[in-house]
Amino acid sequence: MIEAPSVPEQTVAPPFPPPRSRLSGRLVRAAYVSSLVLGDIFAIAVAFAFAYDLSAITERRPDQVTSLAEYLPTVGFLILSLVATFALMRMYLPRRGTSHIDQLGALFTAVTIGNIVAMAISAFSLRGLDVPRQILVYAWALSIVFVWLVRSLIEFSLRVARRAGLDPERLLIIGADDEGATILHKVRSNPDLGYEVVGFIDEDRTDASLPILGGLAVLPAILSEHGVGEVVVADQRLTHAQILDIVGMCDRAHVGVKIFPDLFHLAVREVSPDFLPAHNGGGARRQTDVARPSSVRPGPCRD
Repeated sequence: MIEAPSVPEQTVAPPFPPPRSRLSGRLVRAAYVSSLVLGDIFAIAVAFAFAYDLSAITERRPDQVTSLAEYLPTVGFLILSLVATFALMRMYLPRRGTSHIDQLGALFTAVTIGNIVAMAISAFSLRGLDVPRQILVYAWALSIVFVWLVRSLIEFSLRVARRAGLDPERLLIIGADDEGATILHKVRSNPDLGYEVVGFIDEDRTDASLPILGGLAVLPAILSEHGVGEVVVADQRLTHAQILDIVGMCDRAHVGVKIFPDLFHLAVREVSPDFLPAHNGGGARRQTDVARPSSVRPGPCRD
């Protein structure tokens, strides 16, 4: 009797990330946010202390230098104002692929606004104490530098954790043409972003070399079954009405949507996985990095 040759079973990825990965992702994000807050407080306090020392060193009348302890209420106002400003500017939300240059630009704006607010509050609350302008200028500049350095270190730690698979985010790509394949390549070549590509949605392509899961009709089921957290629309053939339908489906599933840019942007810019302006409930916020596309995030922020 001739036995049929055994066919090796194909292993299929689980539709959802393992519970351990999902739990570790929450812990990593909680630790990241806590580290940012504590790091900002530390960096702001150190920056003010350095500013005081620089001002004291350059002061021509040493007997006129006020004790650092006299400025502690001012430091408190400054810390509260800057932390509140960072929170209002959504700078405590974990992001994927944010560039250091964009972060530095955001810090410049936030620290400037926070310093103005802190000095206004301090002027009304501490009428007897006049903080020297030199200290204010030094503290403003050093706060930007120190906060940026501390945040860069924390961001590096988050990237290491994501590279180790501790904060995974499942990504679905709509469009299996060259744009979609480029996104897939860039995501897989940047594991520190923490994305796991579950597959493609495409109406026409059936290329066996790509994991195509179906057409737009099965998008809601794919989002649910595979635990998708982000969707990238990279199909130039889609109509405006189809894109709105995709946004609506993702909105109901509380999944973020990012729109890939046109071919010109793809040609002149290196692709990286967090895309351009995101819209959340009518407001706009900038994200950077797999490509710099315009993006729509209609549902609650997951990241």
